[in-house]
Amino acid sequence: MRVLDTTDVKDVQALAFSPDGRYLAAGTNRQGFVVHDLAGGGAARVGPDGFRWALRIGFEPGGAVVATTTDGRTRFDPATGGRLGVGPFDPDGPRPVPFFDSSAAGTRLATVQFWSPRSRLICWDAADDGWERRWFVDDRPAYCPPAVSPAGDRVAFFAAETLGAGAAQQLLVFDADSGEPVGAGTYPFAELHGPCYQPGGRQIVVPHAGVLVVWDARVLGKPARVKNDTRQHFTAAAFHPSGRYLFTTSNDATVTVWDTDEWVRVKRFAWEVGRLRSVAVSADGLLAAAGSDRGRVVVWDVDV
Repeated sequence: MRVLDTTDVKDVQALAFSPDGRYLAAGTNRQGFVVHDLAGGGAARVGPDGFRWALRIGFEPGGAVVATTTDGRTRFDPATGGRLGVGPFDPDGPRPVPFFDSSAAGTRLATVQFWSPRSRLICWDAADDGWERRWFVDDRPAYCPPAVSPAGDRVAFFAAETLGAGAAQQLLVFDADSGEPVGAGTYPFAELHGPCYQPGGRQIVVPHAGVLVVWDARVLGKPARVKNDTRQHFTAAAFHPSGRYLFTTSNDATVTVWDTDEWVRVKRFAWEVGRLRSVAVSADGLLAAAGSDRGRVVVWDVDV
């Protein structure tokens, strides 16, 4: 176990490992991010200029960091923090692009362009010269990240059941090839958090307050609810690449590992680095990381 300091990023709200596990990106809303070199030491600081919008951070299969900036979805060199390019962006949609998600192979991408009261969810396919827009949905996508299934065949996102203030939200799932709806799940709460697909694609999970909201991705409908046995609010969730385990952080110093077949706790860690805000698991499943409100990130070896 080791603890990393994210310098002036004081509230680590997002974490992501590079595909090879060498780099760990840690960031926060409005303040940019830090990329830690876990193999060679050192770190590259990016921002805070240009990071006005809600942070979304990840890595492309080729290793570039991708994050939300005021210019949209922006690519960075993880070693230097230098910009590599921006996009995709639909000029007919609202600005900016606060949220995105991609398939495991990185060949299919979903973005949300939002400027109240307008919103647009767009599905893109990788092309030789960048990205090609496949389809889009206007007006109803919520101010919340979408989720692309690992295989890239489904896109899930929250949308209002009807237009207008105060409308109830539902989880919609679309065929990523055609843009046609294939199902909807009821959502029992008002506050929204980003959904995430289980690596095998069989479940969709949303952490909300002290409950994990869990849909069977094949049938959707009414979700199951898994209560946090610490009575604390969940703050983040990340699947182990096997899909068998879900790592969650709570509004204290604990990380819980859940068995996703039985939804029982199999492990709990208490890291005294502050209240935890984010969690990530490496692509090979060997490392996990959790970020705190004190700007510290704990990295440990996974044994499940």
